[in-house]
Order: sequence, then C-alpha cells, then structure tokens
Amino acid sequence: MYSPFLSLIFIFLMLGSALGFSSISWSSTLNTLDGYIVTVKSGSNLSRHLAEVQSWTPGFPNSTTDTKKRSFVSHQYSIGDFQGYAGRFDPFTIQKLHAHHEVLNIERDLVSSIKSPTERRKRSIVTQRTSSYGLQQISQRASGSPDQKYFYDSSAGSQTFAYLLDTGIFAEHLEFQGRASFGYDATKTCRCTPSCPGACKDRDGHGTHVAGIVGSRTWGVAKRCSMIAVKVGTRDSVQLSKLLDVLQWAVDEIEERSRQSRAVIAITVTVPYSAALNGAVSAAYRRGVSTVTAAGNDNHDAKQSSPGSSQAAITVAASDVQRHRASFSNWGPAVDLFAPGVGIYSTWIGDRAATRAQSGTSQACAYVAGVVLYLKGLHDLRDASTTRDRLLALATRGVVRNTGNTANVFVYNGSGR
Repeated sequence: MYSPFLSLIFIFLMLGSALGFSSISWSSTLNTLDGYIVTVKSGSNLSRHLAEVQSWTPGFPNSTTDTKKRSFVSHQYSIGDFQGYAGRFDPFTIQKLHAHHEVLNIERDLVSSIKSPTERRKRSIVTQRTSSYGLQQISQRASGSPDQKYFYDSSAGSQTFAYLLDTGIFAEHLEFQGRASFGYDATKTCRCTPSCPGACKDRDGHGTHVAGIVGSRTWGVAKRCSMIAVKVGTRDSVQLSKLLDVLQWAVDEIEERSRQSRAVIAITVTVPYSAALNGAVSAAYRRGVSTVTAAGNDNHDAKQSSPGSSQAAITVAASDVQRHRASFSNWGPAVDLFAPGVGIYSTWIGDRAATRAQSGTSQACAYVAGVVLYLKGLHDLRDASTTRDRLLALATRGVVRNTGNTANVFVYNGSGR
C-alpha cells in the first residue's frame, strides 16, 4: 500500500473485503475472502500491537511476494481516534485476537459485484426533460413547478473540493472544464500521477456520472467546485479494506490542506453493516470532515448497511420526479434526507460529450454532496457539525411520499424559491 501518511507493515494476516456501489447498488450475493478488518481500542499503540501479533508466529513473511501462501497486513488505518488494520488470519491468530484486550472488533471482508436497481416505474420518466428536474427540485420548495429552472448563487461552490470515493473520473469530459483531477487509486496503491499509468481512470462510468451531478457545467449542483477522483474499485469488485484505505487518504488530504470548511467526502459505496467503516466515518466527523453517503438500493432499513448507518454520516435516500421514495431506495431512521435519484442525466465515459441517465441512491448522494459544497462556498461552515446543521435546517419538509419510516426531509439549496 502506498500512502504518504501510513507505513506498510507485513505480518501474519491478509485482507479481502468488498462491497457495493449504490446507484447501481451492490448485489446481495457476496463472496467471502479469508480476510478480516480488526479495530483496536482508542489509545492503543498500533505499532506495538502489530509487533505483538507478529511475535505469535515466528518466521512471518517480510514481503508479499507470494500472497497466496503468505499472510500479511495489507492496510493500517488511523483517522483521529479510530485505529485498525486489515489482513489475513489463520485460526490460531483469530482466536488470540478475539481474546486480546486491545481488540475492539473483528469483522470479515466481503466481495460483491454491482447491479442496477430494478426500476418499477415506466421508463418514460427517463427523458431529456428529467435531466434538469433534479436541479429544479433542489432549488424550488414547491412540488410540480411548471418551469425547469435551477436557481443558484453565482458562487456555485467556487474554491470547494469534492473527494469522490468511487470508480474514478473521466476527467477529460468537456463538462468538467478542467476542474476534475486525480487523487489516489486503491486498486493500484499509488497516487494518480504519470508515474502510475491508468490510475484513477473510470472504466465503468459510475464515478463520472456521480461527478457530473456534483459539479459539471450542465448537470452539476456546484458548478465551480473541484472534483477529485479517489478510486476505490471497479464495477466488478471493491474491497472494504480498500474503501477504508481511500477514506483514510481523503481525510488526511483534507486535514493536511486545511480544507475542512471547503471539502466534502462522497461515499457511494454500501456494504452490510460494518463497525469499522462506521467508526472511521465517525472519526472523520470528529476531525471536522463532512461525509455524505448513499443509503443503498436494497429497499430495506438503512441501519443494516454501512457507512449510511453511521450517525456521523449524512445519509441520503432517493426519490423520483414526483417526489415519491424510489422503489429501490433504502429507508429508515438512519436516513437524514431525500434527493432526486431516478432517471438522472449526467456525464458518462467513452466520449468527451457523453451523457447517460442512471438511477440510484448514489445519484441522490451526489446531489446532496453538491449542495454541501454549494453551502460551504456561501457560508462559514467550518466543520462537519455546522455543515450538517445548516443543511438540515434549510431542507424542505413534508413533500416526499411513501417515505417508509424515514424523516420526511428533502434537500434544498436555500435559493429562496
């Protein structure tokens, strides 16, 4: 693993988890690898802890030259008071870790693929007209407005930064106007620079679509923001340990550049409930970093998924053009608010002018991430707490139908309309 802020340690373990994207939601079929995420208690000395684990098995490998036969620690995590690591364990090590006084939690890594949510409504919703209904709804409180105008302040998220934990970004798209850049790629464990060919490139389209909703010229909420690709995986496979890795990178980057008041992390990936992932998001919140997450596309209680079940996350469910909860959208008390997520037009890959309509809570998450940046550009929102309070105070109430035991709150940019 490459990271300017973490050292790579190899010991008696290996990782392997994966999850799902939520606009295109994760499949419920999961393949379990022989990998684990270990969370250690706050105040523990992680280096000393790992050295102790290493001592349990003399002759542990010093490299990962043969990962099929050797166990090793692949990632370390340290976000505020959250500490942990990922790796592969044999049964002997598992038993000792469960009994260790510094171990807070142990969970399996999971692997999944991505599928599109099943759309029950007529495809007539997905038309060129719908490409602007999302922007209309987030800037006008009234439902069913006859015009399709998007009202926004001319600052439009200027000098703000979206860290998009997704499949990468097609940065050359004309809609991004040179404001999309590459950050870190967990699939290649390197910074996205010429020395790491192909890093952060979006070969699936999902990350590019999300970026377009956040900040593209035509489809975007914060039309002057900067978008940073933080690639967590591909359409076919994303590992939980790598999601924690890119979250660590994004939080460190925001803190090093003192961007807490000007940045948001958008996580469009969902995984079955993970104490480690929720703990990392909570730690980022306490460091002043705002995180917006997709509720998930499984039509079940969002408390069953992460990171949306974290109380520190701004968790977003999807609604359609009529402001009905989308049939696929997760729901429940863990959800903070709704945003448009059915038949959303945005940027796509393959051509510098490509567009496509997509549905999912990832799209809803992108709208809210864009509004967060828009508000940060307008107001003195110095940390995650003040940002969350401002976002929810502005939101429109009582306009979503069939909420499914979810707070009836709809995102609003405060345009006055």
